[in-house]
Amino acid sequence: MTLTPAEFEVPEDSQLPLAAQVPAEQAGSPAFPPGRTRAWANAWVEIMKSPLWGWGFQSDRMLIGEHVHNTYMYALMTGGFVGAGLFIAGLAWGWVLIFRAMRSRVAEALGQKRFLIQAGGILAFFTIRSIPEVCGSNFAVDLLVMLPILAYVSILCRRIGAGGQVQSANVHAA
Repeated sequence: MTLTPAEFEVPEDSQLPLAAQVPAEQAGSPAFPPGRTRAWANAWVEIMKSPLWGWGFQSDRMLIGEHVHNTYMYALMTGGFVGAGLFIAGLAWGWVLIFRAMRSRVAEALGQKRFLIQAGGILAFFTIRSIPEVCGSNFAVDLLVMLPILAYVSILCRRIGAGGQVQSANVHAA
């Protein structure tokens, strides 16, 4: 089934949440914050209507009429608490792996200390950037940068043996 552009337009008489209902004299007040925080407030209203599973890909544009500008809110909107929980667990696991690799000094033993530091910096950038923008929770360029970093750190951590000792490169070959 192919949808026409007219089917994506919001009718003027529809009941849009918060943003379209805010009188001009109240815009920017604490009750109706402007910009991104307004989008977050509108998104939260829609998230609570389907909190477990969310509304699906690109639902922010369909339900609140604008981009939500927050990775965590976007994950909640599209995947509900189940999907957002999995996304946040994956991001947290990436940080666990980074700190595990740093603590064990596996990268240093393999001559990859600088690359691990860069991987941590990239992960830090995207973790912080996730607050004012959507990155990593959908299939965008950000995810294409984050996935190889997470794969690298995961492979690096597999070199950590019992007692935190670094295993040689030939341990897995057989």
